[in-house]
Amino acid sequence: MADVDIRDFLPLVRQHAPSLPVPIAIEHLRQAAVTFCIETRCWRHTATINVTANPSAIPTPINAVVHEIEVAEFEGLTSPLTPASYRDFTAEELAEPAGDTPPYYITQEHPDEAIILPCKAGVLTLRLFLKPRAAPIFDGNPLRNMLPDFMLNHHAQYLAMGALASALILPDEAFTDAARAQFFQAQFRARMDAMNTDFRAGQQRRRPRTARSPWLTTGTVGRGRVR
Repeated sequence: MADVDIRDFLPLVRQHAPSLPVPIAIEHLRQAAVTFCIETRCWRHTATINVTANPSAIPTPINAVVHEIEVAEFEGLTSPLTPASYRDFTAEELAEPAGDTPPYYITQEHPDEAIILPCKAGVLTLRLFLKPRAAPIFDGNPLRNMLPDFMLNHHAQYLAMGALASALILPDEAFTDAARAQFFQAQFRARMDAMNTDFRAGQQRRRPRTARSPWLTTGTVGRGRVR
């Protein structure tokens, strides 16, 4: 997937708020992109990990972090791993070295890493929902200020509205305009709501499913251990 510089979105923001300083506009665009990805789960990515021991770091593009794990699959197994809570395992289970028993569960102690249990050496494939990094990292690497190009090609004006919604309510600034901020917020929210209904069918127009994936949880890999 190609990336674009976050600055490519600036004209769509500053045409509505020409006095808005560029650094402020960029940071509010970043936050709008984070919110958009969290709400719509639009940024998908597949990661593969050569597991040798627990835990394993989850690799992501340099400009992204993991929002959620949708599905975890281990080589040779026909069924995805079952999401589980870290507190459901004993210290001994978590510390066991890699053996020959195929894994059944996946859990996390910390974000952005995976623990499979029982631990076995092999290839773990994760289908992920990503989100942009929430804050700038001042290391001089411009790749950290990139967004996937589909956000520019398909959602640019709405990310601009999200940026305006939060920037224009900053207090005591020359560009402060609470009424217009409310308007832009309504447009931004309407786009995210649409993405969660009709647009979730994708360009291939997938029929809606009634079953919700057990992976779609917030802030953790799972809701409990299943036996």
